[in-house]
Amino acid sequence: MFAKGVTKAGDAKWAAKALSVGVRRYPEGVTAAKDDYKGNFAPFYDALGKVALPARAPRGDPRNLERVKAITQTMRQVKEQLLSK
Repeated sequence: MFAKGVTKAGDAKWAAKALSVGVRRYPEGVTAAKDDYKGNFAPFYDALGKVALPARAPRGDPRNLERVKAITQTMRQVKEQLLSK
């Protein structure tokens, strides 16, 4: 039923509502969600501060991907720890 309603309304309706109603509600929603976001993001933020990144190589050097890999692996570990609780 939900999918049919979304299809029936089409893109124009949700876009118009997002622009007319959402614009007014967005700042309050962000403010209201601040503590939830902060609490849920805290484990990731803490882990990012502890990542031991390999040395940076010149721009375009494939060794820089090892830096990305270190961050990705750390974020995945944090997520798995949170999901196992």
